[in-house]
Amino acid sequence: MRIAKRDRRATLPQIAADFNAGSSTSVTVRTIQRSIIDMGFRSQRPTRVPLLIARHKALRLAWARQHRHERLMTGNMLSGLTSLVSN
Repeated sequence: MRIAKRDRRATLPQIAADFNAGSSTSVTVRTIQRSIIDMGFRSQRPTRVPLLIARHKALRLAWARQHRHERLMTGNMLSGLTSLVSN
């Protein structure tokens, strides 16, 4: 299955043709598909997300600055609780 690792964009029929051309045995597309799935390969597409514009970045930074104190307090409370539970 080096063919699948070498060219991640190759289709199953292309991989089957490459494999069958180099060997004396014939392998079906379905067999290659099962082998690739068993190896852990999955077809993954990148998640489409909207691009951040300058306004979004500014709003995000403003929100983080407003909530900075709350995050610090929550972190202190959680660390105190975990030390009580572990004793």
